[in-house]
Amino acid sequence: MKYPILAVGVVLFTLYITNPKTKEYWENHANKFVPNSCEAVKERILKKESKRWKMECPGTVRLIVKVDLTKRSKQMNLSAQYRELANTLVNLGKLSNPETMSYLKVVEVYISAGSKEIKAITNGQALVELAQKKSQDAIAEHLRMTVKTQEIQKK
Repeated sequence: MKYPILAVGVVLFTLYITNPKTKEYWENHANKFVPNSCEAVKERILKKESKRWKMECPGTVRLIVKVDLTKRSKQMNLSAQYRELANTLVNLGKLSNPETMSYLKVVEVYISAGSKEIKAITNGQALVELAQKKSQDAIAEHLRMTVKTQEIQKK
């Protein structure tokens, strides 16, 4: 073999390219230069909120929040789940930066406890306005006007 170092270099480069961590590294590196409102909101909220919220950002303007309440109580009635949903939405609005949150087009919240799961969809601007409401009646009316909910039966 005339150039053994070249052969070693080609083998190491092939291992580097085929490693799954390499693709993940370059995707994260490229995403650093793309403005992402969802990641900014997610980072700020996760610093302040408890560990029971799981958040993901499938895009730059869509946030998914999953709250698992099965450990809190085995049989949680539906009204308690809706109350927890309202509290979660209010906390999302209060804990986030209003300027950043208003850029989110879709905010999905999943509350799961017992045999039912509640899915709620709203937008960031509605959550910013919700955080400014003071009375319970105003909060309830705002939630009725801006949040779409769906009950899902678990299998």
